[in-house]
Amino acid sequence: LETVRYFAQIDHPNLVTIEDMGVVMGVPYLIMGYAGEQTLSRRLARGPLGTEEALRTFTQACRGVLALHDRRLVHFDLKPSNIFLKGEVARVGDYGLSKLLTDGRMTLSFGRGTPQYMAPEMLRSRADHRADLYSLGVILFESLTGRAPYASSDGGTLVLREDDSPPDFPADFPERLRPVVTRCLRLDPADRYQDVG
Repeated sequence: LETVRYFAQIDHPNLVTIEDMGVVMGVPYLIMGYAGEQTLSRRLARGPLGTEEALRTFTQACRGVLALHDRRLVHFDLKPSNIFLKGEVARVGDYGLSKLLTDGRMTLSFGRGTPQYMAPEMLRSRADHRADLYSLGVILFESLTGRAPYASSDGGTLVLREDDSPPDFPADFPERLRPVVTRCLRLDPADRYQDVG
């Protein structure tokens, strides 16, 4: 509850709000604002998005993440199932892995997360807000293609990238978005955009 208290102070149109929290008979609870049952993950199960819809959803997700980063909060588990869609509004939710950054960089230790959306440095338990930029790049690529940018060689979900090559873009991938995705997906956080803005 202490960690979530920081989120409860944020009221942003692209974040799932926390309406109330407390403890009843020793059990902590949260009451979240209703963001709808539709998620980007469910929407992508029907196929890739058109460029306009993908960019609208992506931009709103970025605005929500930026609101977190402005308060030194990092999500660390961005993925399509954590982006809720209601009408034309996208909201980022599920703050289960989020951390408050107190010194700019921090060591992470966690038992969950979704490997194909995780920045490579998270596998080394060392990450900052730029890990969210990596995840956003994966989400944008998947929104437009219906698949993850990098596939694991052994059929598992963990992708260990050996080099910094960009993903294999389909021929119809929007030309102006290729450099955006490529930069978000750089192995070294220093080579990515340094902030969501």
